[in-house]
Amino acid sequence: MDKKANKQSGFTLIEIIAVLVILGMLAAVAIPKYLSMQQSAAAAATQGALGAGASNASMAYSQLLLGGASPANALSGAVAALNASYATVGDFIVTYGSAGSNQITITMASAADAAGSGVINNLSGAVTDYSKAVTFQ
Repeated sequence: MDKKANKQSGFTLIEIIAVLVILGMLAAVAIPKYLSMQQSAAAAATQGALGAGASNASMAYSQLLLGGASPANALSGAVAALNASYATVGDFIVTYGSAGSNQITITMASAADAAGSGVINNLSGAVTDYSKAVTFQ
């Protein structure tokens, strides 16, 4: 009975080192994957917001055309209405402008970029602004 009372239990140094090595290998694989997913998520969010801006431009232009405006007046009216009503799309600041007789150009930057930080979605290394031209026929 004395032998059981004096016996110690616990982990050996070898077992602890083996667990730390396994955790280190998992971290070496998981951390770069996580960072890559963050960057691709930021790019997808940016492209989605740019698409939403293009959709807003098409809707505003179409509504003015259906209301009886000429194409030139619909274009300028849509740009004015968009800049007044849709200055932000998600986390992004969007600026609409006319780039010809039948185009609306959408330029987008993050709120952080507008403050001068040079990042989009608070992820460094990402592109700081995007633009897209929507052409109407």
